[in-house]
Amino acid sequence: MSPRESLHEWILNNFDEIASDLFSEVADKYAEENEWDEVETHLMVEEMVEKVKEGLLHVVGTYQQD
Repeated sequence: MSPRESLHEWILNNFDEIASDLFSEVADKYAEENEWDEVETHLMVEEMVEKVKEGLLHVVGTYQQD
């Protein structure tokens, strides 16, 4: 497996959980400070994770393989 393929697979298999945890820490802080709805905050985090993952996969897909 090439480094590009390996990174692509890692993003597919691991990114969601790690990013969700990190993004949730920040979102929960702001949700509490601004009295945001917990469900809406969770949905916002899910959408952000998906958009960042999509962007990362796009970037990885543009790498030239040797």
